[in-house]
Amino acid sequence: MLGTAPLPVLDMTKKRSHSSSIKIVKRDSRSVKLRLGVGGTAERIVSALHTVLSEQADEDADLENCKTSMRHVGKMEKDVDSACSKAEDPRRETLCTKLKDEEATMKKCIEKLKAVEENRAAVVSELKEALQEQESELEKVRTQLQVMFPKHPKTFEG
Repeated sequence: MLGTAPLPVLDMTKKRSHSSSIKIVKRDSRSVKLRLGVGGTAERIVSALHTVLSEQADEDADLENCKTSMRHVGKMEKDVDSACSKAEDPRRETLCTKLKDEEATMKKCIEKLKAVEENRAAVVSELKEALQEQESELEKVRTQLQVMFPKHPKTFEG
């Protein structure tokens, strides 16, 4: 089939280089969380997944806080409409303060949820990269088998 040309070498031990590095995922006054961007595929997947799983409780709390804040704003809507329709309504200042508080709460939640989204996207990205890598390696193995099998059919029979 290939004539005298040598068979392509299938190097299963080859290390793949990646231009990623260690990334700071979260930094606050108490801690710094890092995501491993170097190392083997498995290490990068585990690191990305660990980040997501370790933040799960915070994610749930942030989602609940955002929903609660949205409910509060919804309940205040009629009062705000009523207060805004009257020029000197005494509730205006109180409602304005409450709305600003809810807005601040929602902004914090949105910021945190964007970080969650970024972490989950990193997991998906690492998994996609690993899948592509494995598909490529699988194709190499299949090609090697197709090249070898016609020449040595008895080699693979038991």
